[in-house]
Amino acid sequence: MPVLFVLFSIRILFCGNAHGPFYFTGRDNIPQLLSTADSSKLNLAEHIHRLEEQRRLVSSNEDLNSLIRAMKSFTSLQHVKILRVQDEAERDLRSFIDRHDNPLDPLVVVDWNPACIRAIQNVGLALLEAGSPANRFSGPQINPQATLTLKRAPVQLLSALATKLTCLEIHFDAMRYVNAEMRELSEVFKTLFTAAKNMEAIHLGFPSRLPLDLHLEDIFHNVHWERLRAFGIQAWRLDSEKIINFARRHRRSLRGLRLRDVLLKEGSMWKDILSMLHDEMENLEWVSLRRIDYSNAFDEKWATSADISDIQSFPNSDSEDDEMFEPYVPGNYHNINGDDDDDNTSLGDESDGLSSHNGDVGPRANQIELIPDNSLSAPLLLPPFTNQWEVLSSIPADDLEDDGRTVDYRQRKIWEAWVISKSRVSASQDRCR
Repeated sequence: MPVLFVLFSIRILFCGNAHGPFYFTGRDNIPQLLSTADSSKLNLAEHIHRLEEQRRLVSSNEDLNSLIRAMKSFTSLQHVKILRVQDEAERDLRSFIDRHDNPLDPLVVVDWNPACIRAIQNVGLALLEAGSPANRFSGPQINPQATLTLKRAPVQLLSALATKLTCLEIHFDAMRYVNAEMRELSEVFKTLFTAAKNMEAIHLGFPSRLPLDLHLEDIFHNVHWERLRAFGIQAWRLDSEKIINFARRHRRSLRGLRLRDVLLKEGSMWKDILSMLHDEMENLEWVSLRRIDYSNAFDEKWATSADISDIQSFPNSDSEDDEMFEPYVPGNYHNINGDDDDDNTSLGDESDGLSSHNGDVGPRANQIELIPDNSLSAPLLLPPFTNQWEVLSSIPADDLEDDGRTVDYRQRKIWEAWVISKSRVSASQDRCR
């Protein structure tokens, strides 16, 4: 079982060469499929050997036992991350299947869900059995159906896992809307979030082209985390009141806020949210509004598009470059928007059209950090020696050009700066005293 330890974090790589029977349903049919086309570039004997080894690992629970031993060995373990990866041999096999199998009556079905289920179950069991001190969990490619297995988990087990959590990053990898699955998980989220009293950072995301349509509190259940420093959601249809209520509940602790791909429903306006953040969030250091819009505008953009998928392309690597929760350092901020480097592009680099590009691929695509980037981004062209924060802070909310119908890139960048301008001015004045 491939397990990689980096510093004090562990990455559990459930991939084709670790749990093939789960990743390729009908793998016994692979020899038959290989006989239908030129498969000379594939090593059939190697894949058969892998299949036998995988069956042995799973049937004997050696994957779980190895994970428990590993976690017991690392007494300072902090971060657990589940990734979906493939090695070169598995990629070649999958490519062959995609090219030659009949999609209407496939011999072999590529399915991440069974592997994801086993990953979630085994990681949870191993953490408890090993008594691991790990307090950060990341899953950038979690299958929504796999999480439904948590409904069968004892409440005491879920609470025990959640009690230690300080950071949680989940991005659901889906090919269709997952409103039903998330509604079913509402009580599971309630158990987890109620028990996670030490939470400092949360990111919960969905595919950009398949936004969730549930009330915010169907997931977060009005929980208040006293230590919450960074909060992020992605791809969600919401009323402005729900966002305002959540932010207001955490106005004293929150330092960073990400509302990526959030769509406001009819009757709501972004200026109401921005005004509250500007006036009441005195400690807010950065905010990201990447691709926010109005729900109706989003639907109109996609009405003529046949592609409404958001398949994330993650490289088959476990580089250290994709860490998402950096240590929080008070006052360590320079970037106006606090988002990833690829979110700090010029006006011409980010499209507001139907493209799924915009840097939304790769391991950093759905991540949230406790600190913003270190590069300065100024959305306004002001005369030299002008204090842009004072100028921005003096602009009333009604002058933010929010028409309640659509939001473009230029507006978002100005709004991101305007929201934190008041706190920046206050911080500057405090330093001068």
